[in-house]
Amino acid sequence: MRSKFSFIAFLLLVVLALSVSFVQSGGCLNVSLSADKETACPGDVVTVTAQVTNNGDSATRVDLTLTGPGAQEKRVSAKVMGGSTVPVKLQFVIPKGIPPGSYTLEVDATSKNGCTDREFFTITIAC
Repeated sequence: MRSKFSFIAFLLLVVLALSVSFVQSGGCLNVSLSADKETACPGDVVTVTAQVTNNGDSATRVDLTLTGPGAQEKRVSAKVMGGSTVPVKLQFVIPKGIPPGSYTLEVDATSKNGCTDREFFTITIAC
């Protein structure tokens, strides 16, 4: 009987460890990105839309940080109900004098319950 109890306790610990790993790996928060422009010129305003999905059961605040060309950062927060997806818009201006080429935009998302996600989007400066 004692070994059966030990085995059940072991299984519960494994399930708990897997649950913690799932939360910390970002499985409870997903972000996908789109932008109103894939090609822009210096001085253009670009709007990035982050579709933020909360895979958890309860509402949480999600902080998003967009890092764009020229290392500029834009921050915004949104409340996302459990099991839902909300669009969050972030705008930035392409810096004057930035050379033509491809630049990677990065969006980092962190929820108040410890979930994270990071997504990337490429924009081309062609002027």
